[in-house]
Order: sequence, then structure tokens, then C-alpha cells
Amino acid sequence: MHKEIKRKSARLPEETLWIHYLLHIGFTKSLLSEAKIRKYRREYGRRSINRASDLIKDSQLAFQIHGWPSLPSNKEPGKSVSSLNTLTEFSFLASAMYYLYKERVYTSLSIAEVVSAYELYTNIRSIHENKNKQISPSTAFYVARELELDIALIPYCNNCNIRYYSSADQHIKNACPFCREAGEGDFDDQKNWTF
Repeated sequence: MHKEIKRKSARLPEETLWIHYLLHIGFTKSLLSEAKIRKYRREYGRRSINRASDLIKDSQLAFQIHGWPSLPSNKEPGKSVSSLNTLTEFSFLASAMYYLYKERVYTSLSIAEVVSAYELYTNIRSIHENKNKQISPSTAFYVARELELDIALIPYCNNCNIRYYSSADQHIKNACPFCREAGEGDFDDQKNWTF
């Protein structure tokens, strides 16, 4: 008599829907397969994400319909900050994260919290009709990781009364993108940067 073996699915139906949502808003498959996006469990893995993606491959994704960015997916976002325009974009995103989660941005944000901060960031951009290149959702996830690893900070500028993004890896001066002065909690500015 053969014993019937039931294979457990590694992914619950609601997790599949969550992956579909993340793909729709522009998260990359590589990030979703490598990142720890579910609590107390392993990463999904490339095969699992590809199977979930195959279920919606024939439909046009929301980021494609609305022209939202999905690439580049920058694993080291601070290294891409080489102009005031880029610093301003990252500052909008970092400010949204800090507004929603305060000092918790330095511990660990879940993917759902990154999505909420990203939605606020895109709303801020649309209000001001920003012409700069929008940050991708995957890069927003990696910004959250930089904050957790203390590679990036969200200092406060007393002159402008705002928070802004500052990374140890950026290629321009660590300072407020508007008044160009170092704020409270910024990295020590021992490099000879120019704007």
C-alpha cells in the first residue's frame, strides 16, 4: 500500500498575490528572489518568483502602463548620488521614510513599509511635477537596507527645516541639497567635495 505524499506549497496564495502586487509596482524579480521579504521565513528563491511571474506574464503590469520606473535596481544607492538632482530625489524618498517611521528607519523596515514610503514619495513627486528621474521601488528597498547598515543617514537641516539623504558612499558633499550646509546627524565632512 502506497502512502500518499502531499507536497506542501512553499508559497501561500496570499503570498503569491503579494508577489504579483510587488511585480506590478515595479520591483525586480532578482530583488524579490534574493531579499528576505517575509518574516521568519527564508527567501523565496528565483524559481519561486519566476513561477509567480509566469502567472501574470501575459498581462501588462501597472508600472508599464503608467510609466513608473522598475530599473535601475541599484544595490548600492549611495554610490549613484553624483549630482544635486539625484541627491534631491533620494532626499524626497528618505524624508518620506523618516516621516512615516521616524528612527525605526535605522533598525529594519519591512517590504510593506518600504512600499508605503515609496507611495508617499511618488505622491510628493507628482504634487511638485518633478522632472528628475524617479527612483525605482527596488532601489528604495536598497536605500532602506543602507539605512539599516548605517551606510546612509537622514540628517536634519536647521536652515531649511527638512530631512535629507546622506550616504557615506555618495560622490558629492554630504549636505542638504537645498542650502548645501551639513545638517544635524550628518557624516563628518572630511572630504574635499565640490558641488
